[in-house]
Amino acid sequence: MNYFSFFRDYLQYRLKAKDEYSIHSPYMFDFFTKGLKAKMSNKAFKELKRSSKATRGDLSCLQSRLRHKNNVFVARISAYFKPKRILIISDWENNTSLYLSTVLPQSDIVQLGRMATMDSVENVSNFDFIYLDIEENSEQTKARIDELIPYCNPNAILVFGNTATNNQFKEIWTRFQEDERFKVTADFFLCKVIFLTQNPMKKQHYCLLTK
Repeated sequence: MNYFSFFRDYLQYRLKAKDEYSIHSPYMFDFFTKGLKAKMSNKAFKELKRSSKATRGDLSCLQSRLRHKNNVFVARISAYFKPKRILIISDWENNTSLYLSTVLPQSDIVQLGRMATMDSVENVSNFDFIYLDIEENSEQTKARIDELIPYCNPNAILVFGNTATNNQFKEIWTRFQEDERFKVTADFFLCKVIFLTQNPMKKQHYCLLTK
C-alpha cells in the first residue's frame, strides 16, 4: 500500500466531497440521509465489529480499519435498498458476505472468486446488488461489467469496494462516469457506486462525504 498516494487522494476527495445540502435529486437525497446516515442497530454493529477483529489476518492496522469501514459502508447501502439477490466477486478473504448477511439475513448471496465464471452460478438472472473487490486493469474491469449488466435488474446497484487502495481503478472510473448507460455515479472514496436507475434523469455524478 502506497501511503503517500492514499493520503494525497484522500485530501483531494475531502476538498471535493459534499454533504446532503448539495444534493438536489430526491432519489439520492433519500439514500444519503435515510440510508448512509441512518443509525445501524446496536446488535448488528457489535456483530460487525467482531467480524472485523476476526478477519484482520496479516493486514496492517490501517488496512484492517479501512476494510472494516468499507464493509460497513457496503452493509449500509444494502440495508437501505434491501436487495433480494446479491452477487459478490472478490479476490480477498474480507468477509463482505458476512457483513451483508448480518443486515440482510433473508437475501440470496452468491460469492465468486475473480477467476470463476457466471456459468458456475445456478441462477444467473435478477441480481439487485453486485459488489466487486478485484484488482484488474481498466479493460478487464470494463469487460467484466459488460458481462454482468445483462444479469442485473433494471434498478440494480453496482458497488466497487476498496477502490481507495486500488490504483488500477482510477482510469476506468472516469470512463464509467462518461458511459451513457450509467445515469448516476457516486464517489464515496472507499467505494465507488453505479446506480442503474431507470428514472428519466440527466447524467449525475456525486462526490459525497460519509461517516
